[in-house]
Amino acid sequence: MRAARLLLIGCLLGVLGGSTLTATTIIPFANLGDMALAADAVVVVQAGATRLEAKGDALCRRTPFQVVEVIKGDLVPGEAIDLDSWWQRSGDRETAIWGDPVYEEGTIYLIFLGKLDHAPFWQPMMLAYGLFHQRTINGVDFFVPSPESLEIHAFPRPDGIVPETMKVMLAKDLVHHLKQVVSGKLSWQEKAVLPAKTVEVPEVDLRAAPGHCTFLNFGGTYARYEAFPANDIEVYSQLGGDPSLSPPTLAHTYVSDAVFDLASNYEGINLTYSDSLSFSPDCTNGHAYDGNFDIEVGFRQALVIYNDPCDEIADITINGSNQCSGVLAFGGLWIYAIHTFDGVEWYSGEKSYVLINKDLGVCTNIDYTVVLIHELTHGLGIGHIAGMGTANMNPNCCVLINQLDIDCLDYTYPPAPLPVELVAFTAVPQTNDVLLTWSTATEINNDQFQIQRSADGQHFQDLAIIPGQGTTSSPHQYTYLDRRPGPGQWYYRLRQVDLDGQATFSPVVTVQLKSESAVSRVYPNPVGGQTITVQRQSPVESEVQVDIIGLDQTVVKQHRLYQRKGANLWEIVLPDIQPGVYLLRLVDDRQTEVIYFMVANP
Repeated sequence: MRAARLLLIGCLLGVLGGSTLTATTIIPFANLGDMALAADAVVVVQAGATRLEAKGDALCRRTPFQVVEVIKGDLVPGEAIDLDSWWQRSGDRETAIWGDPVYEEGTIYLIFLGKLDHAPFWQPMMLAYGLFHQRTINGVDFFVPSPESLEIHAFPRPDGIVPETMKVMLAKDLVHHLKQVVSGKLSWQEKAVLPAKTVEVPEVDLRAAPGHCTFLNFGGTYARYEAFPANDIEVYSQLGGDPSLSPPTLAHTYVSDAVFDLASNYEGINLTYSDSLSFSPDCTNGHAYDGNFDIEVGFRQALVIYNDPCDEIADITINGSNQCSGVLAFGGLWIYAIHTFDGVEWYSGEKSYVLINKDLGVCTNIDYTVVLIHELTHGLGIGHIAGMGTANMNPNCCVLINQLDIDCLDYTYPPAPLPVELVAFTAVPQTNDVLLTWSTATEINNDQFQIQRSADGQHFQDLAIIPGQGTTSSPHQYTYLDRRPGPGQWYYRLRQVDLDGQATFSPVVTVQLKSESAVSRVYPNPVGGQTITVQRQSPVESEVQVDIIGLDQTVVKQHRLYQRKGANLWEIVLPDIQPGVYLLRLVDDRQTEVIYFMVANP
């Protein structure tokens, strides 16, 4: 088995903030008062010394705390609680998630907690978001946002309320005011807890602004997949779907749509949707993406896992109008080796996953497909783009893919230029058949074209292999007749393969085949003489316009003929034309039919 490291990169869609630069995104609560009302417990605690603790066959960082003061919940002062980090180590495998709080021994913290059904029974409600540590400045105690939480950005809520950002607050006033809010005595008022004058705190005021593109990294090393787009990544949707959707299998459609959007926008990758996969996690070390995930999800595969089966994430908070707050999803990848890209060492991606929280499907303020696009992109090693609502990979997830996203993906996975200068690629219906025609201006080390067809634009099958010309600076024309694929819409593409095995894809072309149409054919084809014979089976009697057209759309000859119902046979004298590919266009009052034919050298 490949010795892999698991690089866990999460995406939190929650309530009071946006996201870290790398992989945490939340849908914001309007304010800390709303967050306190949604939390299972809000406490002031003092941290002990963080230690390594066995968790199944792994080690995690566990920090003990002693409760100093209780704002909400059934904990009591003096009680001991433990909080686990998301970081884990199992043999040579490690996990890490950005937004994971880091605690200092002896420091006082204000934490909003969610309750777990398993040890250690408590978890920060939204990782580092809402986590404050106490600082004494000029004799006054303040609660200061944790460094990790400062990387989480709030974004506009769908109800139009502008969420409050994380600020330095008066410690005693904040505790007192939150107690009044959770008891129902007062509504939240931020001004009641803010200092009268600006307080300068180095870790708050001197943080560097994020750059445009960021990348998921492990210990300072970025992570990305190799061998795109020649080799694909198969994306699966967990069998059964998301029970919060109606029907649950609608989740499979969302995943398929997300994969299609990714593949359509990013030319340097190659994702394919491979239907549903039966997977029941054994929750090794408390994770759905550990243990038997390593066995059942293969190399260069990705799996979307629904309904938080191992209870790793605090439940989503949902109000009466199905507007959601909290952690919605994670996206991440496993890594296993080092390679060099753009002069820098990167970890190589092995497999990816998306973990969906419970009840995501009922969140009316969330576009499920766009969330999947965002998380699957994290699974490709891409971090967040700074900004508010201008890109799919902004911390404020999620909007549609735009040029900012494309710029970052095109850097990480450069679109491979075709070693073939493709002048044209067309698919033309010929009644029950489809004629594919393409031409090249130049070719470099071109071994072959693999013709591929799809019924849905995502799942392609190989039809035929057409040899290439190797290296040539002369134009070449190619044709292939796909016989009787059946009525409906069909998608075609060319997979061009170099002599060294590297491959790239052409744009996709589509064609619609109708039933009950006239059927025509031309022979001989290629034409070696001065005449061609047109055979046409027509369902009706009518006049038919017959045109011979060059590839530059110049009409070189026209005929107006009469077709009877049934079999028709016409012999047409060709004009004095140069060798090459021509179109025979037949137009009647029911359809237009185009047949390609080639005039050979005499």
